[in-house]
Amino acid sequence: AAILAAVDVCALGRVLNEAATGREPWEGAPVGGVARFVQRGELPPGLRDGDAYPAGMERAEVRAAVLAVVRGCCHGDWQRRPAAEQVVGELEALAEQLADLRA
Repeated sequence: AAILAAVDVCALGRVLNEAATGREPWEGAPVGGVARFVQRGELPPGLRDGDAYPAGMERAEVRAAVLAVVRGCCHGDWQRRPAAEQVVGELEALAEQLADLRA
């Protein structure tokens, strides 16, 4: 059951990545290729240092917070991925941070 929860968290990280960048992570890569990228801890295009960032991701602190959540969700070692409850807490903190930036 623990591995299933970790797979769900990784899938959530993939969705968060797409929401943050506007691109499907590792677009065009075969499923097995994506699994290898995740196992090696490689970030998909759009979240790597030096990539062009979409609107809303230009601020370093926003980018760092989003990267931390996605990296945690897609950690190569499934046993080190956060629990879903922890991800929710991180996203709530990020939402508060974004609200403060807009104020």
